[in-house]
Amino acid sequence: MVFFGSSILIVVFALWTMFFTENAEGLINTLLGWVSDTFGWYYFLTVVAYLVFVIFIAASRFGDIRLGPDHSKPEFNLVSWASMLFAAGIGIDLLFFCISEPVAQFLNPPQGEGGTVEAARHAMELTFLHWGISGWGMSLAYFSYRHCW
Repeated sequence: MVFFGSSILIVVFALWTMFFTENAEGLINTLLGWVSDTFGWYYFLTVVAYLVFVIFIAASRFGDIRLGPDHSKPEFNLVSWASMLFAAGIGIDLLFFCISEPVAQFLNPPQGEGGTVEAARHAMELTFLHWGISGWGMSLAYFSYRHCW
């Protein structure tokens, strides 16, 4: 039931956006603007709460709990694991997305005119938001601790 219901909704949504592009773009942009204006504060509050939680876990006695069986040992050493993580995940991001995202936001910003000083400023704000510590902190901490120690 869940699979077929989800599949049907995804296909209907995809067809709607492909065949009624202007209608879909208008409605999606309206909804996105409403969500940003209404819940933007909540997103930033959630990021701050998440960072406080991560720091609390790291500094408390819960930071020493192994995730997985007690007898498990890391399969790779620290250097190997860091190399794989960098090459597989962050490597492509650093070579492609950290350049293309600010350029795309500069040329076609979500609000305002592209190619201006204000668009460049906003593009860098969005890039720092997406590439900041909030996006990477817990996942890197988990993999580093679980697979390296």
